[in-house]
Amino acid sequence: MFLKDSSPNGIARRTTFGLILDFLHHRDGAQAEDPVKEFLASCYTGTLTGKTWTVSVHLETARRGWALYARNEMLSLAWLTLFKNALDALDGQPKAFATIEHLAGWLISTPAFHYRPSMDVDSLIRQDGATAPHIEDAVNHRSPSRGAGH
Repeated sequence: MFLKDSSPNGIARRTTFGLILDFLHHRDGAQAEDPVKEFLASCYTGTLTGKTWTVSVHLETARRGWALYARNEMLSLAWLTLFKNALDALDGQPKAFATIEHLAGWLISTPAFHYRPSMDVDSLIRQDGATAPHIEDAVNHRSPSRGAGH
C-alpha cells in the first residue's frame, strides 16, 4: 500500500525508495559512519566513494531532488549563522532603527560582522574553484585533491 500509491507523493516515495536501494546496492554492504549523510552527500555530488553514481533517468530526477535538498540545508545553515550573529549583536539595550539600511549599517560595524575579504565575489569564487577539494570528495574534509571542475 505504501509503495502502490499513485499520487505525486506516493510516486516520490517509491522513486526515493528505489534510489536508496540503488545506493545500498552500489555500496555493497560497506560500513558508513552516518548513512543518511552519506546518502545525501552521494546525491549532492553524484558520486559513490569517488566514482560517478550512474542511475536511470527515472532515478536521476529523485537524485537531483535530494541533491537540491542537501544544497538547501547547507544554505540554511549559512543563513542561520548570519541570523544568530545578528541577534547576538542586537542583544542587550534596545536599539531603534528607522530602516533596514540603518540596521544593516550598524550590524556591519559590529565585531561579529567585522571580517571583510580582500577580494570581490567573483575573485573569491575563482579562488575557491582553484583550491577547493573536488566535489567527489565532499565527504572527505581532509582531501588533498585540488583543481578545477568543482
